[in-house]
Amino acid sequence: MPLSRPVLRILFAALLLAPVVLFYWAHFHPKNKGVLPTGFIQYDQPYYMANARQYLDGATDGLRYALPFSPSADARPIHFQPQTVLLAGLWRITGSDPGALFVAFGMVAALLCVLLALRVLDLAVGTPSPPLLALLFIWGGGLIALTGLGFGLAHGQGWRLAAWGAFRFDPGHGWWFMNLGRNLIFPLEAYYHALFFGMVLLIQRKQMVAAALMSALLALSHPFTGVAGLLVLLTWGIWERLIHHAAAASMVWLSAIVGFLLLLLAWHGLLLPVDGEHRSVMAQWKLPWMVEAISALQAYAIVGFAAAARLRSKERIKDFLARPMNRLLVAWAVVFLALENHELVMEPIQPAHFTRGYAWTALFLIGAPALLEGWNWLKGRALRWGVALAVAALLLLDNTAWFTMRAAESRNGVGDGIRISADHVDLYQWLERELPEEELLVAEDPIVAYLALVYTHHRALYSHFANTPFAQQRAASVVDYFNGRISDPLLEHGHIAIAMNGGRPFVWAERGEQVFSNRAFMVYRMPRLTD
Repeated sequence: MPLSRPVLRILFAALLLAPVVLFYWAHFHPKNKGVLPTGFIQYDQPYYMANARQYLDGATDGLRYALPFSPSADARPIHFQPQTVLLAGLWRITGSDPGALFVAFGMVAALLCVLLALRVLDLAVGTPSPPLLALLFIWGGGLIALTGLGFGLAHGQGWRLAAWGAFRFDPGHGWWFMNLGRNLIFPLEAYYHALFFGMVLLIQRKQMVAAALMSALLALSHPFTGVAGLLVLLTWGIWERLIHHAAAASMVWLSAIVGFLLLLLAWHGLLLPVDGEHRSVMAQWKLPWMVEAISALQAYAIVGFAAAARLRSKERIKDFLARPMNRLLVAWAVVFLALENHELVMEPIQPAHFTRGYAWTALFLIGAPALLEGWNWLKGRALRWGVALAVAALLLLDNTAWFTMRAAESRNGVGDGIRISADHVDLYQWLERELPEEELLVAEDPIVAYLALVYTHHRALYSHFANTPFAQQRAASVVDYFNGRISDPLLEHGHIAIAMNGGRPFVWAERGEQVFSNRAFMVYRMPRLTD
């Protein structure tokens, strides 16, 4: 019995996730068997499960949760994201390892994201998209790897060294995801993108109320993507209303979008900053993580050329803009490109955070019909497949190279993935089992404290570099503490100190009680140091 079209589409979408599966396989199968992968493939990823744990540990008012990175036992529940509640519920029901649960959530979100993305691609080209075009949409890139390699070779580096420096022009060495597919390795980016594609599909179907609600869900889920999504809808809606007098973009609907945007800005800009700790965290988020022009040009060169090829005459532009879907693509591209460069008009708040492949995706969708047009033009010509394979290889090179390099790093136990040892597991199990009351931890290694917020019910003086309130001062206080000086009043009270075993002696050992040790760590219960 032949498989139905929906089943075939699901199987094809699952096949397109092969790079993600292989990436995580490399993470979970390091060559060094003494290394224990956590499932968290980048520094920020445990943050989300630390948030979810707040619901399990009772640091909640039933809806909102308290900042897990606060060292204060009196931190107020003021934060909320729907996916955090979902992750907490799944964690409570399954009792799963938090890293494994996070990866499983991500795989489901990634599959849904690919299915929705392929449907948007179908609408952009006006026909079911060919498999090769779908492959290029999900895993295409730009010229970053090629130009980075060429730069290295031109400066006298050998092939191997030049290859490892191929992503010298990629923001964050590729972790800001300037194209679509790479986002699928981050569970929550896959989730955000699925919501965004769902919002676009609802607009296309003229289900305006549902699209507005989807935009509100996206705004609740992530402020950066939420602001961008609402601005896309607002820009498109005003265009539709003023120029095309479209009934779908009614004044009521536009008012709802404006209302959601104002509420989001008020929530993050006025209400949350009332809390002093959150205000300090917001100040730490104002980082000038820019997207240099040379990076953007390389990342968007191919899809930008395809978009320009489609719009190469006034007649083509007029025909293109006759469709509401295409006008939405223009609004999509313009808004994200503007937000990526908002440092030109205001104080920068992580401009790179607005990349995540959104502008690349809009440009690809605009230019996709030109790619099909070129394919049809080559029909019957001897070089048809040669040209097609060359274009495909060029588009796929960025992600092929990036995934190969990052997977090799994971297999060798290096790179950005977070790995622990049996001693870490031993430590966290002991802290969870033997210290039933919540304690303040101060750890010589900040990563130990950071992961303790995921694997135990305790809090830490300093953990995440950007999400710990007053992080710079508290990081200095930890250094001071392990050098024998108290510079944070919280450490004048009872706390738990986690020192590295095998290094320098713990300077406060004589004033505390050693309650645990293994090959890597020593744990001391410290009384009030002012007594």
